[in-house]
This record gives sequence, C-alpha cells and structure tokens, in this order.
Amino acid sequence: MIKKKILIIDDEKDVVNYLKRKLEKEDFEPLIAHDGYQALRIMAHQKVDAIITDSVMPEMDGYTFCKRLKELKDYSEIPILVCTAYANEEKEFRKLGIDDYIVKPFKFDYLFESLNRVLNQVSHKIKFKKVLVQANQTIGIESAIKQIKEYGFRIDVQTVPENTNIIEETIRHQSDIVVFNALDHEREPEIVITSLKSYVEFKYLTIVLYANQDSLDGKGKNCEMYLEELREQCREAGADGWIGPLNRDNFLNLMFEYCKG
Repeated sequence: MIKKKILIIDDEKDVVNYLKRKLEKEDFEPLIAHDGYQALRIMAHQKVDAIITDSVMPEMDGYTFCKRLKELKDYSEIPILVCTAYANEEKEFRKLGIDDYIVKPFKFDYLFESLNRVLNQVSHKIKFKKVLVQANQTIGIESAIKQIKEYGFRIDVQTVPENTNIIEETIRHQSDIVVFNALDHEREPEIVITSLKSYVEFKYLTIVLYANQDSLDGKGKNCEMYLEELREQCREAGADGWIGPLNRDNFLNLMFEYCKG
C-alpha cells in the first residue's frame, strides 16, 4: 500500500521531529520543509497528499505560502492544516480556503483526526465558498456553520445587519453566495437582485432570499399571498433560491445545496 505523503512546514525542529515521529507511527510518509520556499521546491518534485504548516516562519511565512498555493492550479486542491500558536489569525487563513486551523499546543490525536477527515472525505474537492448573510440574529447560523464545517465543507461566512447595504457588502466581500432579507424595508429586493446580477464579476453569484413572516405588519390573512407574489417577483428578477424564514435548519440545508461545488 502506498503511503500518503504529508508535507510538514515548520522552522521549529522540536515540532517537526514530533510530528514526523507521530506521522510515521501512523504509517504516513512525512516530508520536511522549514519555510514556504522549501515547501514549494519539494512539491515541484514530489506529489503531496496534505500539508501541515506553521504560520510564522523565515523567508516565506505560512500565510504567504497558503495564498500562493491557492493561486496555483496544480496545487490549489491540496488539503492544508495550519498549526500555529496564534489563535487570532484563523479568520484570515480561513478566507484563503484552508481545511483546518489548529492552535498550539495541541494534542496529536486532534490533529490526526482532522488529517484523516480531510484525506478520507471529499472536503478538499469542494470549492471554497464565500457566503454573505444579512441577518440580525446569528445564533442559529453560527451553529449551522459549525456543523457544515464538520462535514468538510470549506466556507467563509460573513454576517451583516439587516439595515446594511447588501450590494456594497457583496462587492466588498467578493461573495459567491449572498443571503438577504426579502422584507428589508430599505430597498426593493428585485432591484437588489437586478443590480447584483448586472456586475460582470458576479456572473455566477448565487442569490438566496429569506422572509420571516413575523416581520410582516398589517398583512393579516394576506400574508401568504403577499409572500408568494414577492417570491415570484424575486425569481423573475434572477434570484436563485428562497428559503422561507431564516433559521438554523433552513440555513444548513441552504449550505448543503449550494456549497457542494
């Protein structure tokens, strides 16, 4: 059986030796680099199945290495686990599309479990997606994000308040998927959809709307009819989906549907 090659990138010899010993014991073949430049030279001659990298290193640091790798077509799908002492850098690394972020000191069992997950699941074949959500309540969304990441989906979810200009935020975040409130009283949803679809860079943007019925004042028995008409108008304007009320289950189903490829 061919052993999977795991590239370790770290300038701390104790960490490298520890990981090398542990990975060999688990029947992996470790490859060693002490910075990003060395790692790229190794990868030019050897196929790598996964990468474990530190963030702070001489010559080329972990962030620059990950960014460079994601820009190279031949290497962009290789799973990356970042192992660092800096817990506050996770958000920036996640934006690049890494597969996991582990803070030192850590137990090898945790890293080993994460490594097996990215190797055995299809997580590294799922395209990284930037998701923008317009919502005032995010508790259920945060729970859904945690669960879908456990399934190996690679997403970066940004939330903004409902009174935020969703067009400006979509441009700023360069989102792949945008979820916003169809009942936002600041602007007509059809206009927002048409505006977003008019941008060349958002040719493949996925637009999904939600509508919480409790925010409909004075509609009474006409509530369902009003929502159905609004839904049809949004569909005609170019909306890709409608999830009804924004809650944990609906958001989770949305991520499963639109973040697979």
